Amino acid sequence: MTPDRIAFLHIGLHKTGTTSIQVAFHRYSSPDLFTPDLGDPNHSIELVNAFISDPMRYGQNVRMGRSYKECRRLAQATREALSAQLSRNETNVFLSGEGLIHLTREELEDLNAFLKRYVSEVRVIAFARNPVDFCSSAYAEQFKDGCLEFGVPLPRFREKFEKFMFVFGQNQMEVVRYGGRGFDAVAHMADWLKVEAPMSQEVTRANVGLSLNACRIFFKLARLMRDRTPYERRKVLRQVLPHAEKFSGPKFQFSADLLRDELDYDDINWLEESFGLSFEIENALSKIDREVSVSKSADLEVTVADRAVFQKVFGLKSGDDDAMRTFIDKRLRSGSLAQRLGLSALRNRVLRVAR
Repeated sequence: MTPDRIAFLHIGLHKTGTTSIQVAFHRYSSPDLFTPDLGDPNHSIELVNAFISDPMRYGQNVRMGRSYKECRRLAQATREALSAQLSRNETNVFLSGEGLIHLTREELEDLNAFLKRYVSEVRVIAFARNPVDFCSSAYAEQFKDGCLEFGVPLPRFREKFEKFMFVFGQNQMEVVRYGGRGFDAVAHMADWLKVEAPMSQEVTRANVGLSLNACRIFFKLARLMRDRTPYERRKVLRQVLPHAEKFSGPKFQFSADLLRDELDYDDINWLEESFGLSFEIENALSKIDREVSVSKSADLEVTVADRAVFQKVFGLKSGDDDAMRTFIDKRLRSGSLAQRLGLSALRNRVLRVAR
């Protein structure tokens, strides 16, 4: 262990500029800080598999069609790569993976013990978005992986943060309110790390959200694949995703009335009391456009106009259900080499880094 060496751990949350931060700090190296190269700017898959007791509990592994043995090989490769890089470099270290919120308290203890072999302390940072915005943004994100059911995903701040407080200490953890005029997640992260903000043209809007129109198309395609595996649904929709911006329209938003009924105000109060954050919930609810907001599953039914756009974008003879099913079948038979290789390619990259 190097005296006074710090491991900075960024744990998201989702939809808080996380992808932009990860792209900006990928392979970052300065006299004061370095970011380990684990193969991908987002360390979630590698770190979660390295420290989770049952990899099949991690939904991302299931959606990607990974086997238990593949996950265990990746876990070993990640530990070897991380150990090698931490041993070679004596500066502070930055790790970023929103997937770490899925680890249990015991698994975080394992992560902490591993890092403490090389550093004297671990500091944790998370960004918290206004729950009103988070619920809509998080649900829209689920469509990219084949969401089948209608429901409001809640932030669940206490469930996600309290275990980090127990393991690493509340004084070692900072939760920052995400958003607001002029807020720059990458710049804020650089200030927290006490380094110069990296320059990258890719940082701005690295993970673009879906419009309501796009969500309806994704929802329809997913339901037409209800009998398919999560991996198959994701495979098709990830091929549609690069075209998502062609389905223009208002951004996806839950209705204010639905959110008033669904929000967990005790959880929101816990976050405010624990970290001094304050969210103006009613003010945020008042800004939701009633005319285009979603309050029930029927509001996500694909429209005639949506079908016409889908037909045009993908050059189909029709935009009806039969044409969509044919489109799905063709997409399931296609796919890039990287998609077919899946985890094996990821593991090989990590192994090369370890060497």
